[in-house]
Amino acid sequence: MELKPGTRITDEVVLRRPLGEGAMSSVWVAEHETLGHEVAVKVMDRTLTRDATERARFNREAKLAEQLKSARITKSYGHGLSEEDTPYLIMELLEGETMASRLDEVGKMRPDLVVTILQQVASALDEAHAVGIVHRDIKPANIFLLADEEEVRVKVLDFGMAKRLGADNPSVVTEAGTAVGTPDYMSPEQLRNAKGVDFRADLWAMAVVAYRALTGQRPFLSTTFAGLCMAICTGRFQPATEVDDTLPPELDAWFERALDLEPEKRFASANETADTLSAALGFTEPVVPLTRAAPASTSRRIALILVVAILALAGGALAAWLSG
Repeated sequence: MELKPGTRITDEVVLRRPLGEGAMSSVWVAEHETLGHEVAVKVMDRTLTRDATERARFNREAKLAEQLKSARITKSYGHGLSEEDTPYLIMELLEGETMASRLDEVGKMRPDLVVTILQQVASALDEAHAVGIVHRDIKPANIFLLADEEEVRVKVLDFGMAKRLGADNPSVVTEAGTAVGTPDYMSPEQLRNAKGVDFRADLWAMAVVAYRALTGQRPFLSTTFAGLCMAICTGRFQPATEVDDTLPPELDAWFERALDLEPEKRFASANETADTLSAALGFTEPVVPLTRAAPASTSRRIALILVVAILALAGGALAAWLSG
């Protein structure tokens, strides 16, 4: 199927303009004639439709997206196969920017803003964890800041790497010994064997996001994939207060626990991770909702969706690390 403006994905969904393209799929803005508004449509690259593993991953993402109903997770409007047997996924169209884009612009964020964002991420993750779903790719690029001048509102993106605990046949999409996720934000157990991780890998990733947002750099740094794995698996990172001496000393103890090499020694849930971060930063009252300090620039208020973050990384980022 040739994708172009005017192509009908279903009887009621018509493609309008391309939004992004990657190695495994393309994303389009489309008109949903039944709903009466625009949506985002992810369509699998037709050259991969015969690849059982990629097809299984695409289908898994679609099914998990439909199961999660949190206000902090992008809505799914359905999935299926085109007339040419090409998988597609119809999603809510969002306006705003990713946390990664914001960090690229500002370097680091105010502590109260970081807490506000991670508390909302925690809400989404705890809902997913409650039904046995582990995201496995929490990072700034998968945290979306909605374009809202009144308050900070967040959506968690991209469940394409997610895993359901206790799945009957997880090996269809994750082979033993295979790392799944984005290396900088992966936990030690995830690097060793993605098949065996549980929700605590997401808690680790939340802590790495917090470190990046508060200090302006990631805790584990290396110019090679092997060096990064070594740093993560040995737990070597510079205390946050040495990177930024304006941060409170209590934060160092928080990172020591949140980034503990032993999963059972980390915090017990995503909400506990976020709430204890708030306490470590000296906040005694809830900081949600929080008014934006300044609206995002018009140029950054572009339409993005849950699957856009997949496109840049799923096709190339991990391969780039491995080859480097």
